[in-house]
Amino acid sequence: MLNKIPWNKIELLAATGLPGGFKVFVFFLIQYAYDSTTLGRVATLLSMAQILAYFTAIGWCSLLIVRVAKCENIKNQLLVYNSLLVMGGITTVLISIGIFLISFIVEIDNLLTFILLLISWSWYQFQRHYILALKCYKLIIKFDLILLLLAAVLILLIDPIIALYVSFFLISFVMMLYQQKGFKITPFKLSYDFKGVSFGFNNFFSGGITLSLIPLANFFNGVDFAGFISLFLSLSALAMLFPRAISLFQLPTLSEKINDPSIFTLTDTMKKQMLLCNFLTCIVNLFLALFIISFMNVGDNVYHNFFILISFVFNYLFTTQSLIGANVLMALEKSKVLLLLSFNSALVFFAVCFLLSKSSYGNSFFIISVLLASLALAKWLILESIYKSELKCQ
Repeated sequence: MLNKIPWNKIELLAATGLPGGFKVFVFFLIQYAYDSTTLGRVATLLSMAQILAYFTAIGWCSLLIVRVAKCENIKNQLLVYNSLLVMGGITTVLISIGIFLISFIVEIDNLLTFILLLISWSWYQFQRHYILALKCYKLIIKFDLILLLLAAVLILLIDPIIALYVSFFLISFVMMLYQQKGFKITPFKLSYDFKGVSFGFNNFFSGGITLSLIPLANFFNGVDFAGFISLFLSLSALAMLFPRAISLFQLPTLSEKINDPSIFTLTDTMKKQMLLCNFLTCIVNLFLALFIISFMNVGDNVYHNFFILISFVFNYLFTTQSLIGANVLMALEKSKVLLLLSFNSALVFFAVCFLLSKSSYGNSFFIISVLLASLALAKWLILESIYKSELKCQ
């Protein structure tokens, strides 16, 4: 009976959900041990670090997952890993220097702390995605649980932001030692693949929109409202584990079979699974919205806040449904196509945000939330058309 249980998929689900679970646990712990103001400050800094990490880590990690899946042995896997890690490291150094130089023009609070948070988060993402590419999900779970315990202890002892970057540094160092254990550092040709930057920009323009919601909430409605929004976004991200797990589980297979006729059957299967999961997670997210409103509502207009959260639910629905098309284009390494689509969405989003920041309209963040869902719907429909066309040309 136990042999029939799909343990690998359950482990993948847990591995996919632990980063979201980590944020939820940490945010609730900070809210309990400190206050909403501290939570808003930490959530804002972490969100900004995650936005920049699209360039320093996530773009390179997208290539890491795709290319490691195509490697025939561990030597080649480490070659890909070390090469992309160096490229990501170079990008991280350049961006950190850029932030430091900008601080001479614009005052940046917690400058050193923010740079350390960015570096530690980026390094952690590289270690985690490499293990993910190897499909060692149980190992990821172990490391993430250690990280969770370490961060929880440190948050209660020292400043929460310092606790976070110290935790990321320590766990990343241990993970890297484990990965390189028994192998000499594989020599590789020092180069710079701009596809990593392209994927970084793509992830920045798409995921960066969502991550910008907390700083935007802080700007338009204050730090307490930002803490309120951060809790819902973290909890609702947990509810999206199933569709994201389906996407992540199939990405290495998509990379391997991208030129095989069976790719059409694979994408059709993913569509059906994703649609069912999205329907169920939408229901869960509706209850989560009610829970958050009851637990920590900010301001007097309950209905206004509830409809903002509902807009986020629809944004998650359309975004996860578009993951299939995005993964196909990623497997084909069509970074420019994804970049152009994400850039146009981001351009519209941030242009509207800028106009709202200059206006005196009181419900600006509500408009932003509705716009977010609308852009996600448009992107999903366009991706559906593009990826089908690309597959037919293969």
